[in-house]
Amino acid sequence: MFKSLKSKVLTSHLIVAGVAAITAGLSGHYAVLQDNAFLVSAVILFFTIWGANTLASKITSPLARLAAASKSVAQGKLSQIRDADAKDAEIITLVEAFNEMTESLSTTLISRDYVENVFQSIGDSITIINEQGKITTANPATFVLLECKKEEVIGKNAGVMFGETIGEGDIRKIRYQLTHNQGFDNLVSTYVTKSRKQIPVIISGSILTNKDGTGYDLVIVAKDITERKRQEEELQSMVIKLEHSNHELQDFAHIASHDLQEPLRKILAFGDRLDSKYMNVLDDQGRDYLRRMRNAAARMQYLIQSLLMYSRVTTKARPFEQVDLSEVKQEVLSDLEFSIIEKGGHVVEADKLPVVNADPLQMRQLFQNLISNALKFSKNGEPPLVKISCRPVSINGNGKTCHEITIEDNGIGFDEQYADRIFGVFQRLHGRNEYEGSGIGLSICRKIIMRHGGHITAKSNSGHGARFIFTVPDSVQNVEIATANE
Repeated sequence: MFKSLKSKVLTSHLIVAGVAAITAGLSGHYAVLQDNAFLVSAVILFFTIWGANTLASKITSPLARLAAASKSVAQGKLSQIRDADAKDAEIITLVEAFNEMTESLSTTLISRDYVENVFQSIGDSITIINEQGKITTANPATFVLLECKKEEVIGKNAGVMFGETIGEGDIRKIRYQLTHNQGFDNLVSTYVTKSRKQIPVIISGSILTNKDGTGYDLVIVAKDITERKRQEEELQSMVIKLEHSNHELQDFAHIASHDLQEPLRKILAFGDRLDSKYMNVLDDQGRDYLRRMRNAAARMQYLIQSLLMYSRVTTKARPFEQVDLSEVKQEVLSDLEFSIIEKGGHVVEADKLPVVNADPLQMRQLFQNLISNALKFSKNGEPPLVKISCRPVSINGNGKTCHEITIEDNGIGFDEQYADRIFGVFQRLHGRNEYEGSGIGLSICRKIIMRHGGHITAKSNSGHGARFIFTVPDSVQNVEIATANE
């Protein structure tokens, strides 16, 4: 029993000693592990702090530059950000969006400056009026026109421009146009200067509304037409003088047709009596005097009749109507049939002539004069050939057309330096002994064409025929003023 107890005690000591030995061994390893763990923690903490600083730098540096650029934009410096260090996709997108914004803003400001320069430099008056009828903006031309300083116009009621000259009728017209058409055009009105001088103007206006359609500003453009008004008054004065001249011409036509021709007819009548009753009594010199007197009287009668024909282009003019020029040409050829056959001539209509709005009798006189001239001034021994052609042409490039008609012959022609002279009254390029006529036929043609709103020219080379080219518009008004200029 004692041995058994001793054995248990020994066993217990052995266990305690083993545990102590094991514990001592483990304590050394634990200390090593603890030291290693501390070292690892320190390394991890270092890299964590270093990584955080690096990441913060990469994020905050572009953002700082972006903030600085934003401040520059606020100061009006529209420079873009050029950042090669930014790596983050979101930051890169933000920088690109910022650059696009500054570029768009720069373009907008350039456009605004351009419009502002145009606004400031344009010669016509431009004013902007708000809903309350106050002038909010005006260009320098407005201040010059009104003889006012900027502060005397801006913020004032729009009535400062018109004084008391704008009538209720004009106001109603403006209101109607603004309500129905969002603007108005070419309204003749009057601006009043600071010195109370009235300036005639043509004004146009349009409404500038907000995107949502609420509120508006009225933009008014005014053009000074003082010079145009002066010219219109001068023109009106000239028209009155021309009308007076026309009345005098009509009086002259009456005198020529009655007062002058009556004594002339008596001269011719008594000349005929002398020739029939006293020719045998007269000697050779007396008969020569009588012959010269009768020829001179006949020539004077012919000239008076020619002048009457010239004056009747306006004094006896008929209203315009639809006239088929092919029919007119055919009637003229029928009247000239004997002359055409006698000379062995031929008239060719190369193109169908148009129907125009014209005076039918004057169109007939026009064709008769031109075709008669072509037959009269033919070459000796060569049958006359007259060619009539027609083509549409544009009038001054404005989209309107007229008919250009050419009457061409193979006659003796003329030196083209006289192309204008031949249309003068009583102008001749040949003596009376060579070719008969008064020298007024082409003058009548020119006056007829002018009355119809066209023009006539002549082209030729001596010995190689002549071309007479005239135009007749599609639609013609009775332009008496053009004829009155003659």
